[in-house]
Amino acid sequence: MKAPGKGFLQVCGILFVIFSGISLIMLAVSGSVLGALAGMASDYGVSTSESTTALIVGVIFGVINLVAGIIFIVNCNKPERATLCLVFAILTILLQIVSIIMFGFAWTSLIGFVLPILCLIGAIKNKGAVVA
Repeated sequence: MKAPGKGFLQVCGILFVIFSGISLIMLAVSGSVLGALAGMASDYGVSTSESTTALIVGVIFGVINLVAGIIFIVNCNKPERATLCLVFAILTILLQIVSIIMFGFAWTSLIGFVLPILCLIGAIKNKGAVVA
C-alpha cells in the first residue's frame, strides 16, 4: 500500500528529532548553569523555582517532540499507523499552543506551528490511503 504522506512525515520527523535533540542539549547545559546559580543565589535568599519550572516544562516538551519525531519517521511508510501519527501531530500542535500560553505570544512563535501542521497533513494523507 502506497503512503502518500510519507515525504511529509519523514522530513518533518527528521527535523523534529534534530530540533528537539538540540533543544534537550541546550536545556541540559542551561540546567547545569541554573544549578550552579541556584547554589550561589540561595546564599542570598533568592528562589529559582520559576526558572526550574520552565526548565522542567522545556525538557518534557523536548522529550515529547523527540518521541513524536521518532514515531513520524518509523511510521511514515505505514498508512495503517496513520492514526498514531495523527494523534502525535495534534499533540505537538497542542504543545505549541501551551507553550505560547505559558511563555507568551510573539509573531515568531507561529513558526513553531509549521512542522506540526505539515505532519498533520502527512498523517491525514496516509489515513486517506487506508480508507481508499
